[in-house]
Amino acid sequence: MGFFDKLVPLSSKGERNYDRGMRAELRRDFAKAEEYFTAGADNFRNHMTIKNKKGQEPLVRHLVMGGICCTRVGRYQEALDMLDRALARRDDVPDAWLHAGYAAAKLGDREKAVKFWSKYPDWSEERIVAEALKQAVRTLRGSEDADLQSVCAAVAEANFSQMRHNHALPPRRRDAILKKKGY
Repeated sequence: MGFFDKLVPLSSKGERNYDRGMRAELRRDFAKAEEYFTAGADNFRNHMTIKNKKGQEPLVRHLVMGGICCTRVGRYQEALDMLDRALARRDDVPDAWLHAGYAAAKLGDREKAVKFWSKYPDWSEERIVAEALKQAVRTLRGSEDADLQSVCAAVAEANFSQMRHNHALPPRRRDAILKKKGY
């Protein structure tokens, strides 16, 4: 680490690690993705700590990206805390609903997972994810003994398929979807 690393805000480092983690996932380099998401989760956690000490609110996108990073590396309670804060301020970020539900399900909270996933916005253009979440909600509402882990696996698989689909779109279309996601 050089002198200039201290000048780069933690939120910028977190965003960069988030982007790198997403790109690594698309390449199916999951070990590298985990490394980047872990670094991103740490960057965003430290950023939130500094913001809290100053009595300031972090940007919603930082809360969402931090929550996604934490979800990707299995820090589900931390993810849920960040995503709850983000959704309290802005409820129009589809990824926040998706990952908050996933984190809740991984923590074993079926009702909270259903609550988050059922609020996934209808206007979202991520049809693969939307359909998987509708199915997950139907499964969890329909049967008390539905396996949360298999539902999570189906949602994770749909999310990865959606990422691959979005990546294959023409750049202008992809940019329009990202803008609609609230980033």
